[in-house]
Amino acid sequence: MPRHRPFPFLGLLFLALVASADERITEGELRAHVDALAAPELQGRAPGTDGSREAAEYIVERLESYELQPAGEGGTPFQTIRAPGGAERGRNLCFLLPATEDAEATVVVGAHYDHLGVSPEGVFTGADDNASGVAALLEIAEKFASARARPRDVLFLAFDCEEQGMLGSSYWVAHPTIPLDQVEAMVCLDMLGRSVMDRFPGCVFAFGTEWSEDLGRELRETR
Repeated sequence: MPRHRPFPFLGLLFLALVASADERITEGELRAHVDALAAPELQGRAPGTDGSREAAEYIVERLESYELQPAGEGGTPFQTIRAPGGAERGRNLCFLLPATEDAEATVVVGAHYDHLGVSPEGVFTGADDNASGVAALLEIAEKFASARARPRDVLFLAFDCEEQGMLGSSYWVAHPTIPLDQVEAMVCLDMLGRSVMDRFPGCVFAFGTEWSEDLGRELRETR
């Protein structure tokens, strides 16, 4: 990925995400999204099901209400995930929030919205995995959309088919809706609804800082 002038994106992201740092995002707002996406009526949001389509409609309606720009195929928010033979597997959801100045690069914020669906054991509603991450994505998009200054374009991606082997994100990388050389960084929001192994309450874990010296430093300095 290209290197550009460092900017405090991770700091802004975590300030937007943590309610104690930014009171504009509340537990109630996050919970409302999780409750909607993990409702039993959505039957676990397995790709290709009515529940998946309802979840996608919910996400699209909210990102459109924040006046983000559709950034999928043909001017729509959708990117169809296809198998090698051309059969449809699912749909990624793509929205762009343009910078407020000339942008040198794009930051991707992603979260997968699919889950495991239904089994003989019951419905896997997927509140933690990954309605929690999508809830954070929606709230971050809303707050960033109202920001007076945005030094980068931000591409919000809600991936489908991730529980089947990260098919949605892999498909987007293979068929990017923006040139990959414009992507400066990617922040993935996944399973934010529980403590890691129930041993670290109140903590947010960030993995992958070894891939970026700048972002790793920012993260260590963000409290």
